[in-house]
Amino acid sequence: MIPSSDLNKPRTALTALEQEKVSRYKKEEEKEVLEALGAESDTKAAPWVRKYSDQKEHEEKKQRDMALEVLTGLRGNRKAYMRFLVNVLIAFARQEDVGKNRQIEVDLTDQGVVVRIRKTKYTGAFSPSGIPFYDYHACKLMAVKLGNTCAKLDGYHQESDGGVLFPYEDEQKAYGGSKRS
Repeated sequence: MIPSSDLNKPRTALTALEQEKVSRYKKEEEKEVLEALGAESDTKAAPWVRKYSDQKEHEEKKQRDMALEVLTGLRGNRKAYMRFLVNVLIAFARQEDVGKNRQIEVDLTDQGVVVRIRKTKYTGAFSPSGIPFYDYHACKLMAVKLGNTCAKLDGYHQESDGGVLFPYEDEQKAYGGSKRS
């Protein structure tokens, strides 16, 4: 049995034998999670899904709180505040997988943050309010819009005649949509 304190320590603080035990333990746990999540039984998968989503939620909350704390501290220095907002926006854009197929330009102007998808006509912008919570949320929304636009440009969104977006081609066929360009 591995002490739980060893699981949280950095690898460099452990001996080679302890590192191997921790590694083996984590590998077995990941294998169990993958089996449970891929299982057809919802009751078997539910605890792991709950644990995974709680863990993800906790990490997101921790990141948000840290970013809001930094933004609050930078409120007096507009330049530094705006630069940090750009970093937040870029971090959200990476989570949306923006930038794999497209190049993104982010500019700071006197009015706010301007985002462009290079070699397209698509541009988005927002003007920071100076209230960290709202500006953080604006960065997240801008990254989601950016991700959706890039996905649409890359042909990942299937659209019906009525303008409804379908994530998968088989749904598009089932509901009688055609791809609009």
